[in-house]
Amino acid sequence: MKIDFCNSMLSLARALLAVVFLGGLLFPGSAVSQESLNPLVHPGNRYARENTEVDILAHWPGAVEVQFLGLRNAVVQQSALSEVLALGVAARTDLSIHGFPVSIFDAKAASSLSRIIIFEFDADYEAEIQAGWDIAEPIGDISFAESGPQIASIFRAGLVQQAAGCFARWQVSSLNEIEAIVIAVSNAVGPSEREVCLRSLAPTAFGVSPVISRYDASVAAARQSDSSAVLFEDRSEHILQLSAGAICRVEFNDFGIACGFVA
Repeated sequence: MKIDFCNSMLSLARALLAVVFLGGLLFPGSAVSQESLNPLVHPGNRYARENTEVDILAHWPGAVEVQFLGLRNAVVQQSALSEVLALGVAARTDLSIHGFPVSIFDAKAASSLSRIIIFEFDADYEAEIQAGWDIAEPIGDISFAESGPQIASIFRAGLVQQAAGCFARWQVSSLNEIEAIVIAVSNAVGPSEREVCLRSLAPTAFGVSPVISRYDASVAAARQSDSSAVLFEDRSEHILQLSAGAICRVEFNDFGIACGFVA
């Protein structure tokens, strides 16, 4: 169903503002911390910082390689790849995709160069992945034995559940430099849930909370004789956040939260 923006602008302006969370904060303790301000007042409130006492937004200090492992569904593959690319461009991150352009989803082993790993695993491994994993052992048919030390550290600590079948953890330096992140989804959930998991967690790989605004477009739906509720997600907020932060870092050499908030 298409929303007629001309006819429904007034309705959308008065819409209820909601928040999409994936099972609380993305990581245990203060792993992705939020300021006490209402995160929906301004997208700048949704920047993530591991160490809140340091006035530096989470960011990649240099080039970063992304690797996709075990994703079998074509729609999930396309969604995850397109989301990461769009966010990486907005953040002005020097991003490379492992296996590009012909074998992005074919690898069975993690590269030692990969710092963002997005993978799908068999549900039988959920408990072990959360408890902590020795990368010397494969996860199903995927080997992480050659992973870099940051990825290995993440696996040893254990991934944190965000929603059913959806897991993540990052490693960040004392200066809020992102060193590595692992995002994982279980095949226990269906393709649509896997897509939502990976799409929703992708912003965290660039230092942004997955919080997002939703607008109630049910009035417009009613005009189309559709009684079901329709929610419009403003995913452009993530692009705005990352673009503002990138301008601060690249153009002004300012890594502080204040610049990203007002840019």
